[in-house]
Parts: sequence; C-alpha cells; structure tokens
Amino acid sequence: MKNGKFTPAERQQLLRLDAVDEVRAKSIVYSKQFKEECMARYHAGERPADIFASAGLPSSLIGYKRIERAICHWKEAERKGALCATDAPQVRHRNQVDTIKRAKRKAVERQRLMRDRERQRYEARIAELEAQVEVLKAESALAKKCGRAGRTLTKSERFALIAGVSQERPRTRISAMCQAMGVSRSGYYKWRKSAPARAAREAADLEAKEQVEQAFLSHGFKKGSRQVRDSLRRDQGVVMNLKKVQRIMRKFGIVFKRKRKNPYHPIGADGLPKVAPNVLDRNFHQGALRKVLVTDITYMPCREGFSYLSAILDAESDELIGHVVSLSLQEEFVLETFDQIKGEPLAPGALAHSDQGVHYMAKAYRAKLAELGLVQSMSRRACCWDNACMESWFGRMKEQIGPTSHMAFAEVCEKVDEYIEYYNYHRGQERLNWMTPKEYAAAMAA
Repeated sequence: MKNGKFTPAERQQLLRLDAVDEVRAKSIVYSKQFKEECMARYHAGERPADIFASAGLPSSLIGYKRIERAICHWKEAERKGALCATDAPQVRHRNQVDTIKRAKRKAVERQRLMRDRERQRYEARIAELEAQVEVLKAESALAKKCGRAGRTLTKSERFALIAGVSQERPRTRISAMCQAMGVSRSGYYKWRKSAPARAAREAADLEAKEQVEQAFLSHGFKKGSRQVRDSLRRDQGVVMNLKKVQRIMRKFGIVFKRKRKNPYHPIGADGLPKVAPNVLDRNFHQGALRKVLVTDITYMPCREGFSYLSAILDAESDELIGHVVSLSLQEEFVLETFDQIKGEPLAPGALAHSDQGVHYMAKAYRAKLAELGLVQSMSRRACCWDNACMESWFGRMKEQIGPTSHMAFAEVCEKVDEYIEYYNYHRGQERLNWMTPKEYAAAMAA
C-alpha cells in the first residue's frame, strides 16, 4: 500500500481472490459467501486474522485495522439481519459521498437554470421597456409636429406609430408598444388587416375633396357645409350627404375663419326726434313679396378711410333689391337706395323697417317713405334682433368678402357688387328649399 491506497499490482492480486468482488482505491468489497463463512468461523472461535489469511487476505497486505473494522461492521449487520446487504464502512462512506456530490450537482444545475430563467426575464423586460420608449419617442415627435398633446392622437395615428417602429426595429414587442400607446394588441392587428379598405376609402375621400374644394371656392366666395352641398348639386350635379361634406371639410381643413361677434353697445339718450313704432315686431315672413323691406347701414374700411353700404332686403325672398356704397355718411345715399325700388310692385301695407339710426329719423327719409307708399317701422332701442334679417346679411357678406382695409374704394364697390350677384343668383338657401332668392321670388310671382 502507498499513502493508504492499494497499488495497481495489489489490486490485481486481490481481484483474483474468490472472497473479493471489487477493489477500490482504499476499500474492498467482499463477496457474500466470504462474509457468511467468515462470521461462522468467527463464532466458532477462530481468530479474524487467520480467517482472512486463509482466504488470501493476510493482514500484511490489507492491514489488521481493516480486518477489525470489517468484523465489527459485519457483527452489527448480522445483529440487524442485514449482513449480506451491508458493505464495508468504506463503501458506505463512498456511497454517501457520491449521494452528496449528486445532490450538490443537482443543486448547482438548478441554480444555473434559475439564473438563466431570471436573465431571460430581465432581457425580455428590458426589450419591452425599450419598445415602449421607442414608440413613446415617436408619439412625442408626431404630437410636437402636429402641435397637439400626445394623448390626443387618434387610434389610427397610434397604430401607425406602432407599425412604423415595428418596421424599423423588427424585434420590438408589439404588445409592449400597444400597452404604452393605450391600445389593444388585437385592435392593432385588425387595423393592419384593414389597410386595403382604408386605402380605398382614402382614395375616395381625395376624390370627394377635389369636388368639395371646387364648390367651396366657386363664384369667388367661401361657403359653409350646407352651401357647399347646394353648390355641388347646383354646379356639378353631385349629390353628397351633408355629413360627408362636413367630414371631408373637417378632415382636409376646408374652412375659413369666421369673424368674431361684435359686442353690442347700448345707445344712450341723444335727444333725437320721436321714433316710429315697431310695427313689424319681428314678423319678417308674411307670405308676400315686397311686403316687408328691411334696411340698414354698415361700415367697411378702405384705403380712403371708411366706406358705407346702405342696403334694402326683401324679408320674404331674402333678395337684396337695392344698395348704394358711399364714402360719405350723408343721408342722401340712404335716399338714393330707396330711389332704386321706385319701380318695384309693392304689396299692400308694405313696411320699411330699420333701426333707430339718425338717417331713418330724418324728415327727408320720412318723406321718401311717404312718397313710395311705405309704412315706417323701427326696432326697439338697443335691440338688434328686431332687424335680424339685415344684420345677418351684413355679417355673412363681410365674412365672404373678407378684410377690405387694404382695398381702394372702387375695389370695395366692385367686391360688393360681385357678392350681391352671387347671393341673388347663385347662393341657394335651406329656408327657400335650396333655391336662390331670385328663383324663389320668380316661383312666388308665377
């Protein structure tokens, strides 16, 4: 033996013995027959060393202590009735060591597997957060470009952002980006599946946009959605639903800025002559042409200062039947306006309704109404609604014509004439069953 271990030669020598089943580095596994024979002879009084020596296992070869330990172990095993099932103490110790090593290896493998799974979870979470960061960056850029808050983006815009980021970075997780955008994953895939239908709808909208823009700018004046629908039918022969017209105008920004409503300033007592009573009392539509004539004056700035428009409107047909544009606010231009309707066939008891302006309180104006056979009527003080027809017409005209302060007086007159031509002959109205004022007046006169 060398350092307590059997040499290769000694192992070969021991393995040739019938009493030995196996030889390990420091231990020997004995055969079942030898154990039974050894214990029988030991109980018969023989010495253990002699028993082992007779089997070719002298103490000089295997050591006297190994023999004593084997006999002691076998005696205990025999007492328990497990002699043949019990190995030598060295073998039992080796088995225990092997069991411990196997348990340690399993524990190490289990820990390695847990670390791998944890690393995979961390990597997946990092990838998820990176995907969310990318799509949120894209959302912020688009919102900044559009001048809107990020959360005001439509679902379609958010789906488009997700698709763009996914195309640039194919490994990004769709579910993470959908979560960051506040949309569902199934909704995103439905949106992608419906791409051909959206493309067809977009092409149809672009075609409708051209028609709506042409109607919107026809005759040189901008219009609202109802006027656009009427212009489509009248000028292009296109029948389009009002909601579709509104959607197309809203989608492509086909609108014009409306003027702010002017605040009303009450008129104080000024010692003017007595005003006429409010005979009309807002009963604008009395079922007869030239029955109710409303009139007023409006201010229009120009390069020469202010120009003034005096107009007369037939309240029943909404037709403008007289107007004069002047640089002077003298009462003569109001009288000239009424001179334009001298040949008009007036209905019995026709009214001329105005506000309480100084021009309409003048004796010359009263004389002009008496000459034409018109009954004078005036709005109540500080109540523009009593002359709403004329006020509304002026407001609509100024919206369509736009600012005039940069125009010369002649340009203002030309622009007013153009609008009145458009208004009377081309602008259908919902109240008139989408006929123009001229068409409606002709239909009533027929």
